[in-house]
Order: sequence, then structure tokens, then C-alpha cells
Amino acid sequence: MTRFIRNTNYHTLAGLESEIAELAAASSVPVETVELGRSTEGRPIKAICFGDGDFRKPEVLFFGLTHAVEFIGTETALSLIRHYSLGGGRDSLDLINAWVLPVLNPDGYAAVEKQLAAGLGLGFKRGNSRGVDLNRNFPTAFYHFPRSLFAGSPVKISPYYRGEAPCSESESSLFRDFVLSRNFKASIAFHSFGSAILFPYNHTPDKCRDHDAFMDIGSEMSKSQNAPYTVKPSYKMYSTNGSINDWMYDECGILAFLIEIGKLGVSPVRPETWVNPFYWYNPIDPREEIANVLPACFCLADTIRDNFAK
Repeated sequence: MTRFIRNTNYHTLAGLESEIAELAAASSVPVETVELGRSTEGRPIKAICFGDGDFRKPEVLFFGLTHAVEFIGTETALSLIRHYSLGGGRDSLDLINAWVLPVLNPDGYAAVEKQLAAGLGLGFKRGNSRGVDLNRNFPTAFYHFPRSLFAGSPVKISPYYRGEAPCSESESSLFRDFVLSRNFKASIAFHSFGSAILFPYNHTPDKCRDHDAFMDIGSEMSKSQNAPYTVKPSYKMYSTNGSINDWMYDECGILAFLIEIGKLGVSPVRPETWVNPFYWYNPIDPREEIANVLPACFCLADTIRDNFAK
């Protein structure tokens, strides 16, 4: 089995699943892999819980690959799985559960993987197999008039197609049910790019009721990084209707952060980045960006432990 996609530093879907299974099997801390359901094309969507899984404990969620092309988010999630499996954060796991969902959109992942492995190796896709942008498919502000070109569209050919109705997709509905079934106090969604730590709201310039808390926690997350990211409400990057984070915050009361990993990946000395959209969203070598994001993740987990665990 090939672990990495041809001429890249990114895992194949099969290679990713195999490595996660190996890490879980050898984990030095309690771990459980849970299949949340199946994607539109029938691929399993799995989340890994580190800790004893007791629902009464505060929980934190890290998830990646909402958008198909953003492989850097999955690689970051894999690094978190590796960290916890090897005993990192062991003391915190006595008090909280840490969940990692590396691939919310496996059909999209498989499609981009196929593109990268074929012909010129050009890869780009945002949505799931039905072309729905999952980060425009959640209930909060779903039917609002779009304030930007990126906000979400009812037009099927748009790369920001919102879907027929809130949570109309297999991926979004099972994610919704998963979140509602747990005790999450905070979360981080991994996206790219922008070098930013974002928080609600996405759909309106109005400050959310916990704006100051988000700024305080986000600032601590940023300070923990070697190359600190900016911290701001998502709306200040661009407006988005039907976003996952606005729903998690508004409907579930979760401190829902989003990290836009890295910068636009066009390099004048790397010709492969000039015309391949995959590298606009994903650095050629993801290790430096991942190493810069992980401390922010640990900072948030520690914050949840210190403020919610009894």
C-alpha cells in the first residue's frame, strides 16, 4: 500500500486510515475509534476519542477536511492523533476527552487524491461528491441574503453551493448528530489558508456575546505559536452563511474556533505552485506549518481543562 500520494508529502486516504489504526492500536492512553456514519458515496467517517469517553467530562473537538482540497488540515489532525497516542497530554486526559475527526469529507479527499495521482497532478475541489460546500450547509443564517461572493449560493454550479436545505448532506447531518450527542466545550476546525485564528460570527459583523472570551483565549493560542497568527472574528476575513462554527456556537454553546493554516502557497522558486491549486492551499512540506499550529491546539485543550474540569 502506498502511504503518500505521488510526488507529494500528503497521505493517501488508505495510508491515512492505516496509520491512524496503527497509532490507535499502540496508544499508551485510552483511545476509541468511533464510526459516525457514512459519506454520500459510502466511505466511513471516523472520530478518535482520547480519554475514557465519559460524557460527563468536558470535551474538545479538532476536525479537518471540511473542504476537499485542504489536506493540511487532515495532516494537522493526524499529528494530533500521533501526539495523544504517544502519551502527550496524558495528565489532561484524566480530566477531559480530546476528539479528533481528521476527514469530514472523505469523498472529496478521494477525488482530490485521484486528481493528484493522475496526469499533470493538478488538484482542486471544495465540496462533497454532490458539489455541496459543507461549510455553507448548516442551519445558522442558511437562508440569509449573502453578504459576499463566498457566503453561500443556491446555484448548484457555484463552488460555494450551500445545498438544498440545512444539513441536507450525509456528512453534515452525521456531524450535527455527533456534536449534539457529546459534551463539547470547545473546538477547532482546520482550514487553509490565511494564518489566522477565527471565531464567530461568520454571517454578521455583530459581535457575538462571548467576543471578549474568544479574543482572550485566541490571543493565548496565538502567543503559544512560534509564528503567531492574527486573532479576529471570521466575518473580518469574509462573510459566510450556514457555517459549521456559527451553528456550533449559536445552537450548542461551543467555543468554536477555526484556524486558517498557512499562507497562499505560491512560490516564485517552486514552479509546481504556479498553476496547481492544490499547492495554493497546502504547503509543499506541511511540517513547519503543523508544528506552528499544534501549540495553539494544546493551549485550547488546557484552557478547557482548567476552566471546565471538576
